[in-house]
Amino acid sequence: MKKARSFFIAIDLDDEKVVSRIRSFQKELSNKDFAEIQLAKDLHITLNFLGKLRWGEVNRIKDKLRRER
Repeated sequence: MKKARSFFIAIDLDDEKVVSRIRSFQKELSNKDFAEIQLAKDLHITLNFLGKLRWGEVNRIKDKLRRER
């Protein structure tokens, strides 16, 4: 049996103008030693952190979300 992993529901950010402004803000914060910034390839907004789940639970949630579209 596979171990539980952490999951979340998120919206991808793909608007170049928004992503550019966020990246600029990240650089500004890292230059001021305010926070350790880890630049990711893709950005997203987390809507809900689901916690640790097993794959069976994840698949049930995915099915429910698809039906709600």
